[in-house]
Amino acid sequence: LLHSDTTLIIDSTVSLNNVVVFAKSVIIRNGFRGNCQLFATDSISIGKNCRFTYPSCLGIIRLNAPKIISQAKISVGENATFNGLIFTREKKPGSMKPMISLSKKDTIRGQIYSQDALALKDETVIYGNIFTNRFVYQNSFTLYENYLINTTFNSKNLSPYYLASPVTPVASKKKKILQWLEGN
Repeated sequence: LLHSDTTLIIDSTVSLNNVVVFAKSVIIRNGFRGNCQLFATDSISIGKNCRFTYPSCLGIIRLNAPKIISQAKISVGENATFNGLIFTREKKPGSMKPMISLSKKDTIRGQIYSQDALALKDETVIYGNIFTNRFVYQNSFTLYENYLINTTFNSKNLSPYYLASPVTPVASKKKKILQWLEGN
């Protein structure tokens, strides 16, 4: 368990396996590989060419309104592979709605739950479920709302062993053990 009251920067040279991180903001540098659950109150930024193995999690959680008005945002860099849950959760949404932003050639295996918007780029592939109020697609010329362009969604390609989180609307009432951890 890692906890920080400011921004935590994690380099690609860091090895994280079954680590839970809580911080105001989390920045993951390009080329990171690991398995972790990242929770922040402001933002999570994932660099290019990162690989997260199952069961990883990226989550923005705001139980109280922030003192400074800012948009809660999860950004995933180009050519990233993520296996697990990506979500935003604000108890009292403010004027700046939360956003999850995926980049070109990202592959997500799992679930995405955005209270407001999910931004997509070219060649994004999602194997699993998406829950959002709106889609955003932006190219170099214009911004499109609720357009799906050059994106692949396939819920049937999600592993039958994937366990849904209680955060999402499709979670099973029956609880299962995801992974046993050895303790000292």
